Amino acid sequence: MEHVNPVQITPAQWQELYTLTILFFTLVLVGATGAFSFGLAHAIIPSLQLTREASPRLVSLRPLFYVGAVILLFVSAVIIAAGVKLAGVTWEIYPVHWI
Repeated sequence: MEHVNPVQITPAQWQELYTLTILFFTLVLVGATGAFSFGLAHAIIPSLQLTREASPRLVSLRPLFYVGAVILLFVSAVIIAAGVKLAGVTWEIYPVHWI
């Protein structure tokens, strides 16, 4: 069995790894924001509405939070697709795989 050792990383590969890292952090941020938006629209606002603690203005914003959550879901899908495309740089760095 060959040893799994990385090859020397070029500056172009470092740039791709940097971009991949930024994409992953952006994915976490977008995903958390989308989940918060959906949770606000689907759980928190209806609960406040039932207890009559929410103003009518807040209740009227509920559809906007749903739209925001759907938009952020699509943005997350685009980020994942870009990340999968860039993840090929790891195959260049580690030419021999142990799995």
